[in-house]
This record gives sequence, C-alpha cells and structure tokens, in this order.
Amino acid sequence: MSSVPLSPSQLSAPGTRIRSARPEDADAVIAIRNDAIRTSTALWIDTVPSEDAARAWAAEHVELGSMLVAELLDDGADPDLDSPGIDSADRTADHPEPATAPPGRVVGFASHAPLRPYDGYRWTAEDSVYLTADAQGRGLGRALLEALVPLAASQGAHSLIGMIEASNTASIALHESFGFTETGRIPQAGRKFDRWLDLVIMQRLL
Repeated sequence: MSSVPLSPSQLSAPGTRIRSARPEDADAVIAIRNDAIRTSTALWIDTVPSEDAARAWAAEHVELGSMLVAELLDDGADPDLDSPGIDSADRTADHPEPATAPPGRVVGFASHAPLRPYDGYRWTAEDSVYLTADAQGRGLGRALLEALVPLAASQGAHSLIGMIEASNTASIALHESFGFTETGRIPQAGRKFDRWLDLVIMQRLL
C-alpha cells in the first residue's frame, strides 16, 4: 500500500483531517455511498448493493490503499496526527509510528479505481469524491481531490478521469480547478429518477 504525505493545505479547515481509509471506516464510507445512490445522480445505480458486496468494495480499496477519508475532529484533536504519510512498512527510527489522534467522524471519502477492467486501461483511473450533506461547504471535497491526485500518480496512474453528470456544475468546477479538462460529453448517456442524464468526461494527465 502506498500513501502520500499531505501538505498543510490538504489538511483543510481547522477541525478536519484527510487520511488513508482503514477497515473500521467501512460503515461510514458505505453509508455515504449508499446515500448518494438513493438520493443523487452522482452514481448511476438504481439499487443499493448488498452488504457483502459493499464491504468487499470498501475492503479492496483499503487493501490497495486507493481510498482517503475526510474526518471532522473532536475539539482539541491534532489534525497532523495519523495523516497518511509514511507507510508502516517503511517506518524507521527516523520515522517512528505516529501518535494516534482521537477518532473523528468520517464525513467523506475519495477513491480511484481502474477506468475499465482491461489490461490496456491499467494506467487510467477514475476518481470518486463524496461527502455527507452536512460536510459540504467546508473545503473537504477540494482537500480530498487535492490529496487523491498525487496518491493515484504514486500508485501508477498516468491519467485520471472524472465522469460527472452534467448538472453537477460544482464537481465540474472542482475538477477544473485541479487541472482537469473536459474531453467530451455524451448526451443522454444514462437514466435515473425517470430522466435522461448527460455525461461529462474530464481528464488530467499525471
């Protein structure tokens, strides 16, 4: 598993922290994803996956190190503790195991995964960024994507793709601010909630 040190800007607003996902984050991450399936057009899935399928999905990301989470911290917690810096396998006397900060509440996640399950796409990844409703407007989506881009690059991605429903102008603007460019639009590419959805494809070469 690979991880990337976070810069001060990636620590986001006071009282928040971006870190690598852990097995114990599965319940919170799955709840966020399931809510997006039920209530939004961010994920073009009609039926919430079974618990077994959802847990397998989360566990694979944790094992691969391809997911980050955003936490809201309790008052007084130090956001510099327990952030995704040096992997435990690489720790030495110069880089000891960090102190563990009190657990916060996971309110968002970002991940990357192969765009398609074919050999030729193994250097191209699709990003995903999701937040709970009460976490929006805190800069956490920006902090998650800022941390995810170098993480994906460190894990071998050459190209990072955002597949965004066209009415999600906030996500389009977020990706643009990190150097993604629109490479295409597919009208009526999908359907959910009894309406046709257009797909915006955005790309950043890493």
